[in-house]
Amino acid sequence: MLINQEILQNPSPWNEYGGGCYKMKKLLIVLLFFGFSFGQSEEIVFSNQLKTNTLLEVFKETNFKDTLHRIYYENGQIREEGIYKDNEMDGLWIGYFPNGQVQFVGNFKNSKRNGYYILNHENGKMKVRGVYKDDIPEGFIESYHDNGRLKSIGFVKDGKRDGISSFYSIDGDID
Repeated sequence: MLINQEILQNPSPWNEYGGGCYKMKKLLIVLLFFGFSFGQSEEIVFSNQLKTNTLLEVFKETNFKDTLHRIYYENGQIREEGIYKDNEMDGLWIGYFPNGQVQFVGNFKNSKRNGYYILNHENGKMKVRGVYKDDIPEGFIESYHDNGRLKSIGFVKDGKRDGISSFYSIDGDID
């Protein structure tokens, strides 16, 4: 019960660091400016029907190395941007919906999610946030309804729920 009380009192462990999500956004903006401003870059236009696996196959065939890549939708909006190192997604990547809203922000290593990762709904509100290891959720994970209200909160180990989790309706009531 101690874990459940702690979750209810402080539903996000990032809050104890002083507004974690806001500070993370500021940090990401600074990292993007400095990290992407001084390197080479490649710009590629792809149809919005392509999936990430197809993009990875294209990247591997073209032998990209250690440069910033921006991939665009046909409408001119940026689809994804990040560093490609030794033919793999590496470091911070940001994905966008065709409407320009941020779809995801996360760290990658060997083209797999590794580290802090945020996935948003198309309306721009957060959908999931947590930590990933080799593309599998690991540790504290939160998910949200598309209206921004908390949907679930809990711990995950090896991609499966571990321990106490709490679930909430779209109105915010505990399920």
